[in-house]
Amino acid sequence: MHPTKIELLERFARVVEEAVGLHARMYPILQREQAAVTDRDALSRILAEKEKLITRIQDLEKRRAEMLAALAEILKCPREGLTLARLSRRIDEPHASRIRSAGEKLSQLVRRIQEANRRNRYLIERHLQLVQETIAFIESRRKPHQVYHRTGEVRRLQTTGGVFSGKI
Repeated sequence: MHPTKIELLERFARVVEEAVGLHARMYPILQREQAAVTDRDALSRILAEKEKLITRIQDLEKRRAEMLAALAEILKCPREGLTLARLSRRIDEPHASRIRSAGEKLSQLVRRIQEANRRNRYLIERHLQLVQETIAFIESRRKPHQVYHRTGEVRRLQTTGGVFSGKI
């Protein structure tokens, strides 16, 4: 038995509202991720939590897309380009308001999450670069610098101080 248009709209509104809730849970995780950039154990725990939430979001997104396709068919409109805002203009209240409101909240959350992800990626890449430069510096101090002299013998050069990065 196929659900009625009203039943499908009700289930769809609940799915979109659930997506808002899951996305709202992601932002604090990203804030904790930012604070844990230098703590490998904490970062690993946070990344595992983030992955679980991403999996739930992806599963919910798949359900939402399937339901949206079914709604497009019922409403006899093309699925391509059918956003939550456009859908809300094609349906009656109270579902129109619920879906429009959830869609606006979801858009805001997605923008915040994208910005937090960009910020965290930069911090993690910068931290990794500093670690790599530190390792390179330590390695360069461990190995004596050797050069061949005109006579063919190998001479060690004196090691001197250096900097971690050419960008100070």
